Amino acid sequence: MKNKKSEQSKVQGIVLPNQWDANGNVERIALNTHDEKEYIIEYSGQGKELLNHLQEMIEIEGKVLRRLSGSLYVKVSNYNILAS
Repeated sequence: MKNKKSEQSKVQGIVLPNQWDANGNVERIALNTHDEKEYIIEYSGQGKELLNHLQEMIEIEGKVLRRLSGSLYVKVSNYNILAS
């Protein structure tokens, strides 16, 4: 799938589950922002670490990709925990 837009950004929000397997285990997470945007977190590099920070307020710095479907994805290069 081609990317429509790509940029380095900082976004703040709460880390929440986005997808589960058949046994109810979290497979994918997303950052949900105060303005109701959802950034699906790429499960690689520092993005993997965010699975340990569910329901915490964080700031992510990374490359934001908007898919042709309109979904937002973020490849995390750095993050800071703002509140837990």
